Amino acid sequence: MGGGMWMDCRNNENWKAVVGYEGFYEVSSLGKIRSVERMVDGRNAHGPHKRRQRSVLLKQTPAKRTGYLYACLCKDGEVSVRTVHSIVCEAFHGPRGDGQECSHRNGVRTDNRAENLAWLSHLENMRHRDAHGTANKGEKAHQAKLTANDVHEIRRLRASGVSGTSLAKKYGVHYSTIYYAASGKNWSDPNYGLPAAVADIPHKGPIS
Repeated sequence: MGGGMWMDCRNNENWKAVVGYEGFYEVSSLGKIRSVERMVDGRNAHGPHKRRQRSVLLKQTPAKRTGYLYACLCKDGEVSVRTVHSIVCEAFHGPRGDGQECSHRNGVRTDNRAENLAWLSHLENMRHRDAHGTANKGEKAHQAKLTANDVHEIRRLRASGVSGTSLAKKYGVHYSTIYYAASGKNWSDPNYGLPAAVADIPHKGPIS
């Protein structure tokens, strides 16, 4: 399925390669993301061999603090957490300009159809959020504390190689908050514990 674009005529859904992940992932005009079917290196009892990796739809997870959907992309052993709206907007509306942010036209942060997204300046986006009442305020602000479930998920993602910087943006907190959560310095509940060494995993890939 590679590069370029093709249409599923049954539901008028267009698919394009995810920018930077051509040959690995595709994104649709309806906001879906899937892996590309391809041959990958494998190993069995007889030694190294090629195996077919089938195309699957990626799970999209909502961020508790912002409501935006995120997906994990993997390429060459590196994991990157990306907002679904930025992936769609980049594929269907071109690269992000300097200082631009991806805006949801109808104010619904989980509606990542290409026609609902647009690149706007920060000021334009803030005005747009105010008009829709979707600006983060009060408990939704980035100063809000993480929950125990948040910490559990952060530790799991850090252990899988997701960078602290990526997680800080996903949860809307400072990087140091992620570091302390992952290392157990502020959260010592053994029920959520992963080794403190998780915090020392090298950062891999940005979030956007």
